[in-house]
Amino acid sequence: MIAFFIYLLKAGGWIAVGWLIYHFFLRNEKFFTFNRAYLMTGLTISFLIPLVKIHYPVKVFIAQTSTVAIAGNVQAPAHPVGIYLVLFCIYIFCIIFLIIRQLFLLLKIKALIRSSGYTIVDNYRLVDSPDAKITFSFFNFIFLNFQQIQDAERQLILAHERSHIFQRHWIDLAIAESACILLWFNPFVWFYLRSIRENLEYLADEAVIRNGYSPALYRAALINQSFNTPVFSLANPFAHYKFKRIVMMKKETSNPLKKLAAMLLIPAACLFLWAFSEPEYRVTTVESSVSPNDTIKVRIDSTKVKEKVIDKKETTPTVAVTVQTFGTQSNDTIEASHVTVNIRGLENASPPLFVVDGKETSPSSINDINPNRIESIDVLKDKSAIEVYGDKGKNGVVIITTKRTD
Repeated sequence: MIAFFIYLLKAGGWIAVGWLIYHFFLRNEKFFTFNRAYLMTGLTISFLIPLVKIHYPVKVFIAQTSTVAIAGNVQAPAHPVGIYLVLFCIYIFCIIFLIIRQLFLLLKIKALIRSSGYTIVDNYRLVDSPDAKITFSFFNFIFLNFQQIQDAERQLILAHERSHIFQRHWIDLAIAESACILLWFNPFVWFYLRSIRENLEYLADEAVIRNGYSPALYRAALINQSFNTPVFSLANPFAHYKFKRIVMMKKETSNPLKKLAAMLLIPAACLFLWAFSEPEYRVTTVESSVSPNDTIKVRIDSTKVKEKVIDKKETTPTVAVTVQTFGTQSNDTIEASHVTVNIRGLENASPPLFVVDGKETSPSSINDINPNRIESIDVLKDKSAIEVYGDKGKNGVVIITTKRTD
């Protein structure tokens, strides 16, 4: 669950980066087709780039004299139900709410089509309904109220809405709306949706002017339309962003070199991948000597080393064990005066049951064991410990096996 939330945060972060580049460098330029490609590509990449994993090597050296063997089938402790489950429930609830809202709007459009019917014209369907408060297109349907539109404006409006249909702008809106549903908590995804809508209107306006219609008449028709806000999120309302569109129509052609601003995504992607890169531990066992009064500490962490290699033999530790030895060196043998075995997950609980060579022993007697004589340490927890040792094993069992002396 935590990994899922991290994925959503990464996707939302990349959307923020893409939108900020568009907003400051591309939004006011007149290469609308390029901007459409930029916005949709950036939105798609935002859900793919968090899946890319970059690793960097980290060398870890462990002294051979302090290696501890771990055996046994030990289950990691289960994570308790906490804040992540609550956040996940809130996240799912909001997604369900947004999906129901979209379905409700689709049902309203379906009811509008059913009540008024439609006329097939060329490759689109025209719905003339008095309930259509604003003119808009949806998939291959155009909704308008002929009684509210003058004849001189009707052809201009239809030309605009046909451009939305022929250029399949509904695909962009459907993808952007889906992203908003998945990342509803991120304000930048809603800014991104608004930018996509705005750019699609520029594309439709550009198509109308390119088809030979008078820019002055077209701007007048845009002003004369209703000031009502759009009702349907997946629709393309004719009068949306009217004043900004008029400014863009009057704007001179932009310098093509400004498209190079999109190249900022490359260093942004490198920085993004570097920020979320993960260490790849390369553990190597080396020979070492122990000086008098030296302290040797070995820590094997199951979350760090479970996929690592020690002496070219794969190990699969499942718990964290720390062994500390304090003593002196005589020839090649460490004479231990103190041994401490700490098992993560049991440190703050009641002391576990210690079993040395098949015999139960007290925790204090562990200090008398020479660490060089330890062959392996087995750890049992939860059900596996209780099944073997009964109620005495409820706090865990540490099984120490020493080397045989001939």
